[in-house]
Amino acid sequence: MKKRTYTIAILFAGIFIVLACKTGKKATQSAQKEEGLVLMEQNCYTCHSPTASESNRLAPPMIAVKKHYFTEKMSEEEFVNDLVGFVLNPTDEKSKMPGAKRKFNLMPKVAYSKEDVEKIAKYIYRNNIEQPEWFEEHYKKEMGGGNQFLEEDTTFLAQGKKLSMRAQQELGRNLMGALNKAGVVHAMNFCNEKALFLTDSMAKVMNVSIKRVSDKNRNPRNAANESEIAYIQLLKNNLKNGIEPKPGSKVIDGKKVGYYPIMTNQMCMQCHGSGAEITPETKDKISKYYPEDKAKDYKPNEIRGLWVVEQ
Repeated sequence: MKKRTYTIAILFAGIFIVLACKTGKKATQSAQKEEGLVLMEQNCYTCHSPTASESNRLAPPMIAVKKHYFTEKMSEEEFVNDLVGFVLNPTDEKSKMPGAKRKFNLMPKVAYSKEDVEKIAKYIYRNNIEQPEWFEEHYKKEMGGGNQFLEEDTTFLAQGKKLSMRAQQELGRNLMGALNKAGVVHAMNFCNEKALFLTDSMAKVMNVSIKRVSDKNRNPRNAANESEIAYIQLLKNNLKNGIEPKPGSKVIDGKKVGYYPIMTNQMCMQCHGSGAEITPETKDKISKYYPEDKAKDYKPNEIRGLWVVEQ
């Protein structure tokens, strides 16, 4: 009888320990979650307050930050790395909010600890974020009625793809001719003097508006606008999550605009790569023609920019 009683006591003690561990783990997770919220309120809400009015705010609310940095298939680690990387060292290349950057300027560098920013980022990833009353309508308007980019209009996208491919082939044919004739430096001369002229000429021949744009432009005239940057960022996020970059379209001021991804390949590295991939002579030529060049440090199979077709 004593042995049986002793066995039951051990069993109940074991159950109690397991439950205590689970309860303790949940309490720890809850404390971490709350710590992330407290840190966000203390450090972020001065500028990113969810109670500020649409017209009287210093920066976008934190819900907007989450919507721009978060994608459906993104892991917590990827989200945290992206957000922490930007907050600790804000740069144009790391920013995923072109509209906010244009309206409020680039976020200043602040002396937050990496540990605190990681806790805030994890809280944002795991939880619903408080949003202002005006935000939903504002976001839908910003995103073009809640459906920013469309892939359903297959006829328009197919037509635009043919046109962008024709322009790409013509540009590529002339570029290869310049490369084969006298090398990379001569090709740089071609890009500087004739690439934009050739694109404009093709647009007139095809009776459409067509252009090349990039978020990391070399020529200032190829700088992407807000809508184009948003699609480039969408393609980059998709590529990171293993989703093949695809064309998309949007209606702007009653006109259909198609976006067609431009991908880098190994040949591009001669002018758009990094380190020893670009010769000193080529670097000198780039600096001469494009002193504010951003189109570098690419790797093969990355999003270089877009062909944009408007009909």
